[in-house]
Amino acid sequence: GNDSIEAFEVTAAYDDSVSSVEIIDPRGLAVVDGVSPPTPYCTGKASSSGCVAILTTSAPGVPPVSGGNDYSLVMNLGEGLRPGIFFGSTMGTATIPFNGGLLCVRPPLKRSGVLFTGGTAGQCNGSFQRLINDGILFPPPLPGGMDAGPGGTSWYQAWYRDPQLMDGFDSAMSSAVQLNWL
Repeated sequence: GNDSIEAFEVTAAYDDSVSSVEIIDPRGLAVVDGVSPPTPYCTGKASSSGCVAILTTSAPGVPPVSGGNDYSLVMNLGEGLRPGIFFGSTMGTATIPFNGGLLCVRPPLKRSGVLFTGGTAGQCNGSFQRLINDGILFPPPLPGGMDAGPGGTSWYQAWYRDPQLMDGFDSAMSSAVQLNWL
């Protein structure tokens, strides 16, 4: 590993409405009030066409802000024309064998409703997205602390059906992402 530290100029901005300081590093990632941007992790399971879906957000370089009502999970590079879901947890990461791939989010899980990728069947141009806000995994909020809330952390992954995948599971998975909520 490389143990060197690269120096860079810090750009700071102050916004009276949220009383925060934003520091942007050379890679375009923002650290706001000490909270890091979304962190991708884990490798998705390839589809029958070799698509390995990537899970990201509508603003991959900045952390989600509670109360903004404008932050979405986005799955890209999935198989076209497939039904699927997002699922998430506040329990952490996992590497659990699941449907021929890896479940990268520690149960218990909360899932979205069914979504559909657009794109073209047999192509890696399928995507879907879902609005998420305030650290609530998927509305409505759950009792007992299942939602992250401001200052919390949540982990997400996507799953979608792929009947042409002849591995006995007929489904593919995306990579996963960790969100630290402001």
